[in-house]
Amino acid sequence: GPARKAPPRSAPPAAPARPRAAESAPAPAAVLEPGSAAGLSVSPGAPLTIDGLRVRWPAVMDDVKQRTRAVHAYLLESAPRDVAGDEIVLGVRHPFHLERLEEPKNRVVVAEALARVFGAAFRPRFMLDETATDVLAPETPAPGEGALVDEAVRRFGNPVQEVRRLE
Repeated sequence: GPARKAPPRSAPPAAPARPRAAESAPAPAAVLEPGSAAGLSVSPGAPLTIDGLRVRWPAVMDDVKQRTRAVHAYLLESAPRDVAGDEIVLGVRHPFHLERLEEPKNRVVVAEALARVFGAAFRPRFMLDETATDVLAPETPAPGEGALVDEAVRRFGNPVQEVRRLE
């Protein structure tokens, strides 16, 4: 009795585990491919530029977010400022976030994300920069906000059909 029931019980969990493994296997590959592709598209001796860093910064942020939401939150109002050899300088808007990012465990999270995205080791250096903002961290709308909209339309086109101000 019990010996016959054990194999069928262990077999069904094994069957669903295989599809799960198959489903999860492409996900890490998809995460790694953009970094690998970026690494391959640049000649091995070519140094990372600030423009290259800014283009790939959203991928770094996504990588950090998958590891720890706290460090991701500290980086939300930060921006790449410079690349000097193997050092990446990030401007951080708030002193509290700067202090948290300076902690060794958090610095390692950022360094590992940079390594995964760029396929090379970089040392993050954080500096206070009260103008630093990443994606969409708006202040109160300025009187000249139309200029901002005009610049966005110039850079990205105008897919918006209608704009309504919330009352």
